[in-house]
Amino acid sequence: MIGAELARLRKESGMSQAQLADQLGVSRETIRDIEIGAQSGRSLVERIAEILGVDPYALDPEYTPGAGKKFTLDPRMPP
Repeated sequence: MIGAELARLRKESGMSQAQLADQLGVSRETIRDIEIGAQSGRSLVERIAEILGVDPYALDPEYTPGAGKKFTLDPRMPP
């Protein structure tokens, strides 16, 4: 689960929930919800890992590279 590792790694880095939230552009409540398991946080794994200076797999053993990236379909491509 991402939550327990996030809390541990965040605390080890000396960062508060509010500080991490500010860097991610989310609310402190979002970080709290991820840490307690109310939200998965999977879409933020890459960004959190970068901020905390850890490998994404340290947060989520089931991490899939690019899972949190948004993309748009090319309108020139046929459906």
